[in-house]
Amino acid sequence: METAASRPGLRAFVAIHPPKSASQKPRVEPPIKTDVYETWRVLRFEIPEEIMNQQFGQKDLIDFQSVSLNNMKEVEDLLRSWGLDSAAFDAPWNCEYPL
Repeated sequence: METAASRPGLRAFVAIHPPKSASQKPRVEPPIKTDVYETWRVLRFEIPEEIMNQQFGQKDLIDFQSVSLNNMKEVEDLLRSWGLDSAAFDAPWNCEYPL
């Protein structure tokens, strides 16, 4: 979900990812890395507006935060502390952001 940026020239985003257990892990052979996490993950970051429609990566993110939480209540509490309403997300893990 796009949120208010901290300063002009930036775009800000928050993403929520639900827990993903090993049983949900895609079947791939090493060395391909797959994400397996047992907690909720909330990502918050900003990117320069001028690269919004270009290919960019982790090195381009500004004020990147990744928070692991144990349950949905903790996710809602974190969003509230950031001044965001969890109802703004149509589903906690379904939001439009550029990564």
